[in-house]
Amino acid sequence: MKHLFKFSLCALAFAMSANNGFAQSGETGLKDAYKDYFSIGVAVNMRNIANPEQIAIIKKDFNSITAENDMKPQPPEPAYGQFNWENADKIANFCRSNGIKLRGHCLMWHAQIGEWMYKDEKGDFVSKEKLFQNMKHHITAIVERYKDVIYAWDVVNEAISDGGWQGGRRGMGEQPSPYRNSPLYQIAGDEFIKKAFIYAREADPNV
Repeated sequence: MKHLFKFSLCALAFAMSANNGFAQSGETGLKDAYKDYFSIGVAVNMRNIANPEQIAIIKKDFNSITAENDMKPQPPEPAYGQFNWENADKIANFCRSNGIKLRGHCLMWHAQIGEWMYKDEKGDFVSKEKLFQNMKHHITAIVERYKDVIYAWDVVNEAISDGGWQGGRRGMGEQPSPYRNSPLYQIAGDEFIKKAFIYAREADPNV
C-alpha cells in the first residue's frame, strides 16, 4: 500500500508538471469523466496554486484538493496558541474561489507535530489529561476555521505501524502491538485516537 501511495503521488506530480496544452484543450477532464462515480483529488502545495499551468490542470482534472503539508499539526500551530494560518488560508481560499472541495489533512500525526502537544517546559511527557487538552485546543481551532470548505478530515494519520524504529513492537517477551509507538501513543495508548475523533466531531458535526 505504501509503494502504491508513492506511485500515485508520482503520477499526480507528473500530471501537475505537464505542459498546459492538455489542460487548455477541449478534452474532458478527469473530474468530469468520472463525475457520476467518484471525486478526483490531488495534493497541492503553495507552488502548485501559484503556477498558472498547474492551476489550469487542477481546474480541469480535479474536484477535490488536499493540502500536502500546510494543514498538518505543526505548520498552522508551531507553538501553543501561536497560529500561522497564511498557507492553509491560501489553499482554502483557492478552493472557495474555484468551487473545489477541500479535504483536511491531518489533525493528528506522529510527524510534523509540535512538541508542545506532548511535552512540558522541561521536555518531559505531559500527562494524558494535558495531552487531551492540547489535542482538543488544536483540533477545535483548525476544524472550526475551515468548516465551510472542508468536507472530510484525515483525523489521525498513520496510527498503525508500518515497521521501522517507530513501529509497534513492545518490550522483550511482550506481544507486538499494531500501533505506532509515537509519543501520543506512549502517553495515552490508543485512547488518543478515539479522543481525536470526538473532538473533531464536536468542532464540526457535519464533517
